[in-house]
Amino acid sequence: MRAAQSFDCLQRCLLRHPEHAPRLLNIKSQIKQAYNIYLRRALDDLDPPSSLQLVSQFIRTAEAYSSSSPGHHVLIWATFIVAAESSTPEHQAFLTERLKTFHSINGFKNSLKAVALLKVIWKNSSTLKWTTIIPQMRTFIM
Repeated sequence: MRAAQSFDCLQRCLLRHPEHAPRLLNIKSQIKQAYNIYLRRALDDLDPPSSLQLVSQFIRTAEAYSSSSPGHHVLIWATFIVAAESSTPEHQAFLTERLKTFHSINGFKNSLKAVALLKVIWKNSSTLKWTTIIPQMRTFIM
């Protein structure tokens, strides 16, 4: 229920600026997709084929939204979560590059911290669930 409320600000922006509807709806979609991936992984409700499908879907949605478009800074968390779930070198490269692009645009160092944390997650993916690694790292990715 609270997840739906978190989109109230986007809904208000959409009402005030309908000309930005495609961008705002894409942002909302990316955040919802990442939230779904995180929740399913935390609940152990994500098998490898489903995981691959969800990460691919997110990437298709992200590709439709330029990483330099307005509002990109709100997608750092979503991109990081999906990258943590990614398992193919192609997906990992795309999502890592996206985080680096966010950093080059906005200068937020947490994007680079996210990239470093992803390397730890991917290195330990066979032994640890990434949703348990994140709190241990004490890094704020937002």
